[in-house]
Amino acid sequence: MLRIMLQFLIEVVFESGLRAVGWAAMKVITFGRYRGFQPEDMHLEGFAGLCVIAVAFYGGWRWLA
Repeated sequence: MLRIMLQFLIEVVFESGLRAVGWAAMKVITFGRYRGFQPEDMHLEGFAGLCVIAVAFYGGWRWLA
């Protein structure tokens, strides 16, 4: 039961949060030409979102330290 709940939580976070951040990053990188939010773009947008968030956290950590 816990495994199913964790899997659902990860899917929701990946699907909504990371993917939206990745979509926005791709829009900025391609100067607004990126369409996205297609089923085949899920991994690219999720990975881009994860990278943007990781870089932001790393930059914030380095700035505060």
